[in-house]
Amino acid sequence: MIVRPLAAGDGAAWRLMMIEATRTHPAAFLLSPREVGEMRAEQAVDSVSRGNLHGLFAGDTLIGFAGLHLWQLDRLHHRADIGPFFLTESQRGTGAADALMEALAARARESGVTWLDLWVAVRNARARGFYARHGFREIARREDAIRLDHGSEDDVLMTRRL
Repeated sequence: MIVRPLAAGDGAAWRLMMIEATRTHPAAFLLSPREVGEMRAEQAVDSVSRGNLHGLFAGDTLIGFAGLHLWQLDRLHHRADIGPFFLTESQRGTGAADALMEALAARARESGVTWLDLWVAVRNARARGFYARHGFREIARREDAIRLDHGSEDDVLMTRRL
């Protein structure tokens, strides 16, 4: 497995993975399944070309992705945000997510980051457990973070010192 920043040529594969992600875990993403379904090819290319998204590949196949936002502001340069974070169902439990998380942490460290932050749905116990195993701790809660068809969902802010 290899982790690398996504590039313009990865746009179509990333969009297909986002369709899967928002369909199977709608509360985990800010984009809705409708918004992802309506995304044009050039929008997907634009999203992956910004440099914040990293892909996890098995050979040439994209099997997961995660965002790593490195702050450029002087006063925030020591922090980075992770998200979204997704691994295709067939790769869960294989150690692939661990590889992706540790690659993000290594990239953040190389950039001088000392804190990683992320938001995760309160109801997503599996993700919260995964992040806790990687040294993240819960420090805050955002009520009514997103609204889905069935009502609102709360998020938890988690942080990890590198």
